[in-house]
Amino acid sequence: MARSSAKAAIAILLTVISFFLPGGLTHHRSPTTYIVGNEFGWDLSIPADTWASDKTFYAGDILEYNTGEDMIQLAYGGNYFIGTATPGDCWGGMKLAINALAPDNKD
Repeated sequence: MARSSAKAAIAILLTVISFFLPGGLTHHRSPTTYIVGNEFGWDLSIPADTWASDKTFYAGDILEYNTGEDMIQLAYGGNYFIGTATPGDCWGGMKLAINALAPDNKD
């Protein structure tokens, strides 16, 4: 009987600890703003997929374009396919396919 009580006490203790542990080991990640194409901006001279290939995007991050007025927030985790409204630009390389990871916490 004592063995059962000890197991129950350990189970309760681990359950209580688990409520506090996630908050202590993880931290909220503030959104990162990326200037698409870096200082060169987004144009046909820089393939957007190449620009994005070395970056890890998370839900909440913001993509800002040349003008500083055009922004897209990656509101959810998942795939985003971004292009322009100008005919021929997508075929010329002005398109972007990225995956935003969720949740927006990272260690």
